[in-house]
Amino acid sequence: MDITSQPLTEQHLWWATVASTLFVAAAATIVVPLFGWPSLSTSGGAFAVAIGLAVALVGWVSWLGVERYSSEHPVLGGVVAGVVTGIVSHPVAWFLGPVIARSDLGGGSVFLLPFMSVFSLLLLVWFTVPLGIIAGVTTGLLRVATHRRNLQNGLGSEREK
Repeated sequence: MDITSQPLTEQHLWWATVASTLFVAAAATIVVPLFGWPSLSTSGGAFAVAIGLAVALVGWVSWLGVERYSSEHPVLGGVVAGVVTGIVSHPVAWFLGPVIARSDLGGGSVFLLPFMSVFSLLLLVWFTVPLGIIAGVTTGLLRVATHRRNLQNGLGSEREK
């Protein structure tokens, strides 16, 4: 199987933004009950902000990777982007948390962050990965539906995605 890279277009960036937004919305179903609404006034709220930023960043980059290497299969790509986002967001959030809170989040050492990241991953991966897959598949289905509508209306060619 030949995996070829495609140049990124504005449309790729648009779909990465849609995916990232859906990933953050999915993450909010966990974040708000556990940490409260995102706020910089409390450490829990600051960590909620860090989680949102981590999910947005990782989701955006993972969808761009999907768009660049497998834009022919957006639903399958959504599954891959969702799994990557559900896993990689954990360490990114744990490293962004202290930066956003301007503290060490509860008195822990920076050296403990990798261990806390692994612990959070083991504790929540059963929930974050399926939520990421749901958001990724939703983005892929929206992309397919939009492409089909554009083809029906004569707005795009068969190779244009």
